[in-house]
Amino acid sequence: PRRIYISADHALLLYRKHFHVNLTFQSALRCSTFVRFSACVHCKAAILDLDSQSIMSATGLIDHVVRPHVAQTEQKYLDADNVAATGAQTYIPGQWPAGVNRVVSNVLALFEASTMSEHCAPMPILAKNVVWDAPPFLLSRKGSVRVSAYLFKFIAKQRFVPSLVQVRRVGMNSHLVEVSGTLLVYPRRTILLPATLLLPEAIPVRSTISIGVNGSLDTGMVELVAVKWHNLPSLPNFMRAGNGLAFGTVPHLLEPLWSYLPEFIGDDFYRRKREATFQVRHPNSAMPAFDAAKDVVKDTTSGVMDYGV
Repeated sequence: PRRIYISADHALLLYRKHFHVNLTFQSALRCSTFVRFSACVHCKAAILDLDSQSIMSATGLIDHVVRPHVAQTEQKYLDADNVAATGAQTYIPGQWPAGVNRVVSNVLALFEASTMSEHCAPMPILAKNVVWDAPPFLLSRKGSVRVSAYLFKFIAKQRFVPSLVQVRRVGMNSHLVEVSGTLLVYPRRTILLPATLLLPEAIPVRSTISIGVNGSLDTGMVELVAVKWHNLPSLPNFMRAGNGLAFGTVPHLLEPLWSYLPEFIGDDFYRRKREATFQVRHPNSAMPAFDAAKDVVKDTTSGVMDYGV
């Protein structure tokens, strides 16, 4: 990469002018992924990396246009200017209050869930348009989050072991809960054998999960779940968004079609859902098979049926 040495103030001014984004130097340090500022202790300068990835440094600006809700939600909770610099409360596992336990346990349950019923259990705590930025996915809406988390378990199981939790106030009545620990990824799946036998049994990933809660921790809704890896590189935004589209948004729209498949691996969640919905819609059906086929077409085309509710 080609590097240009300029002052820190000049680097920030150039960034603001080129991308029309009003950032403080502190928030630029946190928010910019591809234009990296590294402070030099002796010369008090900043290094602006101009490599092939710098072309993508407008990702934040593009997000504000293409996915404004995602960008605004992440900015609300992850921008250093919005988060209280002092007054952070620190807890260790087993000693956190009920509100923190409510938020953390429900979010971690999504990482550890296996069946669709287990994935549906934490859904009430998630806001309708929750932003899920957990590699390898970037998407919003809790129905898509539920489906992407479920489908990913066919590739690898996960378990998060927390070691420390910090809680900070954001704005007037929101909170940022940061959970530090180790994400254990188990890539050996029965359906992928024997290829996955070449992979390690468990891959430890040191991670921090940032959870944005709108309201109090006891009753508030989770608006953001953002995971940062520390010992593995993350994927670029456009790749994570593409994975979210492929594993979450599109499968959620087509859920009535593929929901018959999990029955073959012993997950009867969808069958029970269909039977309960069918009894409500057609209490005295004379042609059950025909009515069931109509329900599949209706749910697929209308997009109003969320099997996770």
